[in-house]
Amino acid sequence: MPVIKIQVSQSLSEMERALSDMAQDLFGFVWSCTYPAYRAWVPEVDVYETPEEVVVLMPLPGVDKDHLRVTVHGDYLVVSGRRLRPKGPLRYHRMEIPYGSFERVVELPAGILPNMAQANYEDGILRIIFPKGSVRVEIS
Repeated sequence: MPVIKIQVSQSLSEMERALSDMAQDLFGFVWSCTYPAYRAWVPEVDVYETPEEVVVLMPLPGVDKDHLRVTVHGDYLVVSGRRLRPKGPLRYHRMEIPYGSFERVVELPAGILPNMAQANYEDGILRIIFPKGSVRVEIS
C-alpha cells in the first residue's frame, strides 16, 4: 500500500492562498472576462509592532494616491481604493495584474492611538503608523 505524506505545517491562510492561486490559474482569465464584476482583488498586508508603534504596510503598485481611502472603525483599519486599467487600445498576451476596486480590512492590536495615526504612500507602498499609548479618562 502506498504511503501518502501530508504536510500540515502550512497555516490556513497559506492553504487558502494556494487554492485561490490554483483556481485563478485555471479559471481566472476566462472568468474575469466573462464575469468582470466577480474579479476582485485584496492587497497583501504586513502588520508589525515595535515598542513604540504598530506599523501596517500594504503594497499598492499602480494605485493613484487620490484613489485611496484609509479609515479606522473601532478596532479595524479599512483601506479601500481603485486601480485603473491602462488607457488606449490594448491587446493582452497575459493579464495577471488585477484592476478595479478593492477593500482590505485589518484587525488592529489593542493599545494603539488611532486618532494619532500617520499614513504615507511612497513607491507603491502604503505605510500607516499607529503610536502605542493610552488615553486618560477624566472622572466626573
